[in-house]
Amino acid sequence: MNKGGYIMKLHTITFILLISTISHAYNIYWYIGAAMTKPAKKIVNKFNNEHTEDFLYLVTGGSGQNLSKIYSSKTGDIYTPASEFFLQKANKLNIIDNYKVMLINTPVFGLSKSGKTKVQSFEDLCKKDLKIALGNPKTMSLGETFLKMGEVIPVGIYIKIKENKSVEALNITQIIGYLKEDIVDAGLIFNSVAKVNNIDYIKIPEEWNFPVKVYTARLIYTENKIVTNKAINYIYNHLQIFENNGFQVLK
Repeated sequence: MNKGGYIMKLHTITFILLISTISHAYNIYWYIGAAMTKPAKKIVNKFNNEHTEDFLYLVTGGSGQNLSKIYSSKTGDIYTPASEFFLQKANKLNIIDNYKVMLINTPVFGLSKSGKTKVQSFEDLCKKDLKIALGNPKTMSLGETFLKMGEVIPVGIYIKIKENKSVEALNITQIIGYLKEDIVDAGLIFNSVAKVNNIDYIKIPEEWNFPVKVYTARLIYTENKIVTNKAINYIYNHLQIFENNGFQVLK
């Protein structure tokens, strides 16, 4: 083989190796409830710093919003809704391969600066002229959870809290914003989210509350189960990041 032929062959091999490397790179899309954004971002950044061959993208929003995006686009690799309710909806849509439990979220009522001067107990949420942010049950798990609470909270109390609703948020990020900007006095959020955002809160009586389990699922749309499983295992191996941010981890 002459020198020119050797160089051409070498370039061809290099090109094939380059194409092979590129073809093995994979983008993983992790859809997660907005309530868990902060620790999830830390895990994603850590994963991407340690893995140059694949890239993990975080997509946040209301659990129902995320489910609609996944189902309509027929794309996505990992789905972590903020409660089991939307996981079950995803299961009924037959878009989940498998799933396992990750966290438990406990609903509370976060208080704004003005709210702390008006609300000292759960019953105070019934006061007249109070402004409360609740969630849209179609787009976020807390909205559905509050409807469920309506089955056990005394009717008089439940109706008065609903009458004080001034905002119906699409996701928990909006409720946090309303609280921090003092637009509302109280808002239904999770205790872990309150801790992460340094928001004071009042507890909901245990007999009227519904702590919710959080599951992480692999979607049927994933193009590379091996890489997606690697990302899921990485998430579960770093759940201490969620713990460090006030979340209760279930293993």
